[in-house]
Amino acid sequence: MQKLDRIRNPYIFLDIDGVLATNQEPKTPKSLWYEERIYPFTKKCVDVLNQILINSNAEIILSSDWRRLFELDELDKIFKFNNVIKSPIDVTPILLNRDREIRDVVTNKKLSKFLIIDDSQLSGYKERFIRTNPEKGLSIEHLKKAIKLLKH
Repeated sequence: MQKLDRIRNPYIFLDIDGVLATNQEPKTPKSLWYEERIYPFTKKCVDVLNQILINSNAEIILSSDWRRLFELDELDKIFKFNNVIKSPIDVTPILLNRDREIRDVVTNKKLSKFLIIDDSQLSGYKERFIRTNPEKGLSIEHLKKAIKLLKH
């Protein structure tokens, strides 16, 4: 786990299902999966995330339920397999709900530049939240807003 640099780096609290992996991905032939139980991310969604990462120099904190299943080293392999240019450097703690988990990290690490990308409706930090449609995931329409939020 890397040390979070609250002064320089912006952070993305990232969900996977409904953001990077759409409802179509489990239908992909298993021969294209990462191992037998991990379906691939949607290429168009990955391309948008990569553009956000390049333009903002943000780091990823995984808030997805995938953090319950995989350690950071395995997540690194999964992200690389899916051609994401950066892997998560940390995960949110497992608390009562995702809003509380994100708030815990923001408060304890005193983060000021961050963005939350999720397909679920979250109530915290509405001004720093991008909600995706789980059928489409992260799309080009989110790009400009994401970069703007991460730079301010």
